[in-house]
Amino acid sequence: MTITRSSFVVISITMLTILFLFQFSNLSSMYTSRATNNNSQQQTEYLHANETVQHTDLMSTSSYTTAIIGDDLNIETSIAKEWCVYVKRTYCEYKDLQTFLNKLSQHCKFVILGADAVSTQSEIDILKEITDLGINIIFTSIPDSSLIESSDTLQQILGIKRIISKNFYTNGMTLFEGFLLGGKTTYHKLKTHVPYFELRSGTKTYAVGEVKGQKAKKIKNEELPPLIWRTYFNNSFILAANGEFFEDHTGLGILTSMLSETDDYFIYPIVNAQSVVCQNYPYLSNENSPEMSKHYYHSTKSFCENVLWPDFAQILDHTGDKFTGMIAPKFEYSHSEEKILAESIDYYFRQSEKISGELGISGDQMESKNFYTKKLKEDSKVLKKYLPNYAFKVFSPGKMPEEIYKDYIGKKNRDTILSDIHTILLSKETEKKPILSFYNEDILSVTGTIDGFSHTDEEDLYLRSIETALGYSAATLDFTKVVYPTSIQDDWTELSRNFSRYLSTYWMEFRNAFDQVTISNADIKARRFLALTYNSFRRDNTITLSISNFQNEASFILNLSNEQISSISGGTFLKIEDDKYLIAASEKDIVIRLATDVK
Repeated sequence: MTITRSSFVVISITMLTILFLFQFSNLSSMYTSRATNNNSQQQTEYLHANETVQHTDLMSTSSYTTAIIGDDLNIETSIAKEWCVYVKRTYCEYKDLQTFLNKLSQHCKFVILGADAVSTQSEIDILKEITDLGINIIFTSIPDSSLIESSDTLQQILGIKRIISKNFYTNGMTLFEGFLLGGKTTYHKLKTHVPYFELRSGTKTYAVGEVKGQKAKKIKNEELPPLIWRTYFNNSFILAANGEFFEDHTGLGILTSMLSETDDYFIYPIVNAQSVVCQNYPYLSNENSPEMSKHYYHSTKSFCENVLWPDFAQILDHTGDKFTGMIAPKFEYSHSEEKILAESIDYYFRQSEKISGELGISGDQMESKNFYTKKLKEDSKVLKKYLPNYAFKVFSPGKMPEEIYKDYIGKKNRDTILSDIHTILLSKETEKKPILSFYNEDILSVTGTIDGFSHTDEEDLYLRSIETALGYSAATLDFTKVVYPTSIQDDWTELSRNFSRYLSTYWMEFRNAFDQVTISNADIKARRFLALTYNSFRRDNTITLSISNFQNEASFILNLSNEQISSISGGTFLKIEDDKYLIAASEKDIVIRLATDVK
């Protein structure tokens, strides 16, 4: 049979096309292989717990700089001790003021105490004796109003002129500029009951309560109920928090800002890491598809890949934030009708690599507690089959009890996806865990700080405080509600709008100041932060900062008062706000030169 010239051309083109497709398939396979292989990559040298500064390294009975007065079980005491670890302050804990006075260290500069530490006249006398010695005092909560009313000395120590009301309902809160990072703001929904004091002249107020009908009641702005303030008595600064600021980690930033208000400069280390974490996404199965089809006209798999991912990737592309995804292989383990999908694994690993993200593993499932162990075993079996060369480094337990995962995490001798974990990401305020701490000698535990789908007044205050104290935030978005919606608030259109608005507004200032990183990179920064110690001193217009156990990089915040940095050696600086600078150290010795800030 004779082949015409035109037929030959058609056959040739067809064969070339087939060859190209095969070659493209091979290239795609190679690309996917790289995306799902991290065992062969050079492993990061993680600092271990024994290489960092822990509570035991800072506790001292003779040379402490900070005394913490209160019951060890008190949340205010726990927050104060955690804060000492972050700012590297030696401390000693006492149950009462009398014991502290009996064992007073000549190095003590600060006393931190709550309302329970002051209940008698003898304890008030001790407070006065402390101020005679020039030791500054921080009240994490205010003593009982009746005690204050009965003691002129306690009123003078606290800077209180008179008590207007022992129990006053505030209609919101205004936080003034220059205290926490983020500038001046008013929280209209932070309503509470607090004692209403009139303060003495010369007192500096950082936060006040709002009063409904203020104009009609002829209350001047400077007469609003004080919530956080500083006064001076005898030889000491007195700083007081009137409200429940220390019921959670909001107290960390409050303490940092209070300390900075006692000197002409204050420099302290931070983590310098901002992360966006998707809990339970990527999702690798196709459960709940009938309900998803009713709601979105897509199967679950189709919606997650063709709607969720493009929307989410576009938001991150616009903001420049980094992606960390906590994979949810399945949600229901009581049956096996819906399998973990190999093509979904391939899709998400390739997409994550394209945006330089990272993938960890979630501990969540939607059924009873009895299915958590089955989840770990099934996930390990399937993911090791499809990802034989991938080592998961980050684990977010979600609602999985620790009693379940503790027998698997970091166990090299067990065939589990948790054997190579270096980082545990806990939910915000999980059992009052520290923001940063070691789970064991090798594994670092960090907590989420904000719900990326929500932003209440309380959450905003919490965010500002953690950013002020640590320059750290992990915005967590739980995608369970997207796959299993229970109300109109769980609609992806609404959730994505909330998330985009959060990144574009509330987080913008912190994004401009601090580094956007994945959780694994935040872990590295946090370990270096926990490892370093430092000291600084000022002579005239020069601040010298020396860092010990310096590990490639270190970040600090410098608070000044009506001054500005004119030059720096050994690092770089970035102005965050008026009088507040980010110092990025590239060497262990930094010299900062100042000039008067002419505004």
